[in-house]
Amino acid sequence: MPIAVDHQSRKMFVAETTARQIAEVGLEATSLRTVARAAGFSTSIITHYFDSKAALLSFTYESVAAKRGARLDRIMAKSTDPLADATVALLPIGPDGREDWLVYCAYLASGIARSEMAGVQAKWIQRTEQLFEEMITEEFGPTRDGVSARDTALRLVSMVTGLSVMNVVDPDRHSEADLRRIARREVEILRGAHAVA
Repeated sequence: MPIAVDHQSRKMFVAETTARQIAEVGLEATSLRTVARAAGFSTSIITHYFDSKAALLSFTYESVAAKRGARLDRIMAKSTDPLADATVALLPIGPDGREDWLVYCAYLASGIARSEMAGVQAKWIQRTEQLFEEMITEEFGPTRDGVSARDTALRLVSMVTGLSVMNVVDPDRHSEADLRRIARREVEILRGAHAVA
C-alpha cells in the first residue's frame, strides 16, 4: 500500500529548504539539484512540484513573505506597544528574521526583482506600509504636525529596510542589539519623547 504524502507540507518543506539554501549560498548557486540534495529528495520529487527554478523561487519568496507576515501577526496579537514591536519584529533579529532578510536581499539583487518577482515584492512592501499607516493613524490620527500617517509610515519602513540591509551586509558592525535600540528610539522620537535623533 503506497504511503500517503501530504503534498502541501512537502511543498512548504521544499520552500523552507530553498530559503535556507539562498540564505547560505545565494540565489545563483541555488538550483533544483542543490535544493533536492539539501532536502534529502531526488530531483524528480522537486520537479514534480516545480517545473522550473523560476517556479520554485517564486513559491519560495511567497512562502517566506507569508511566514514573516504570520510571525508579525502573532507578535501584534499580544503586543502592548504595536508600533514599537512591529518595527523591531520586521528587523533581521533571530535566525528567522535574518534568513528572511538574506533571502529578500538576494532576490532584490537579482534580475528576478525586475521581472516576475517585482509584483510579489511590491505587494509585501505595500502590506507593511499599510500596517504602519494604520497603527500610526490609530495612535496619532491621519496627520501629525502637518505630516501624514502615510509619510510617517514610509519613514519607518525605510528606516527598517535601511537598518536591515546594513545588518545583512555588516552584522558585526550593526548588531541585533543596535537594531533594536535604534528602532525603538525612532518610535520614541516619533512620539515626541526626544527633540532630536
